[in-house]
Amino acid sequence: MKVQFNMWLISLIWLPILAFIFLFKTAAKALIYMLSANAVIYLLFLCLWYLE
Repeated sequence: MKVQFNMWLISLIWLPILAFIFLFKTAAKALIYMLSANAVIYLLFLCLWYLE
């Protein structure tokens, strides 16, 4: 049951991300913003891991 919940949760996370890409005028700008957001989230996780 937990595996099924995780599978549905992944689709609920990816759906807004993929829909958000269509708001940009160019693919390059979308890629830059998505990579920047990804870097910020990874830095946040690294900081939290380091503080633990």
